[in-house]
Amino acid sequence: MQRLYIALLFCLAITLHNLEEALYLPQWTTTVSLPLHLQPKPFYIVVSIITLLAYIITVLMLCYPNKPRYRFLFIGYAGAMWINAFVPHMIISIMTRTMMPGVITAILFVLPICTFILYKLARSWKEIVASTGVVGLFLLGVVFLQLFL
Repeated sequence: MQRLYIALLFCLAITLHNLEEALYLPQWTTTVSLPLHLQPKPFYIVVSIITLLAYIITVLMLCYPNKPRYRFLFIGYAGAMWINAFVPHMIISIMTRTMMPGVITAILFVLPICTFILYKLARSWKEIVASTGVVGLFLLGVVFLQLFL
């Protein structure tokens, strides 16, 4: 039962965070002096894919609790989102002296929930680093997909 609650909290955090980004990030990029200006439609597609992947990985982890690969992906996704709270959200907010969209939900939801997930489900630092690296690089590739849409 604890895994179900962890999974629901994770999906809630990801959904709120990605919704905040989808609603405000493309417009925000036009108001700050950064080299990247996001186009709304491709960004919405990418954010939707990233959110859907989180749901799929979560469901797989819940349906197949004895399959280590799904736990690995779930931990990796939580680790990638934990890092995402700092890079880019907090760092760019500090650099631009503005609130980058996503930073509020990153601080209020993503960081505490993903920290809890990593603490409860990960068996070692090595597992956290490896899974976060694998999933994080994959998600970064999905993010760069918007450049081709």
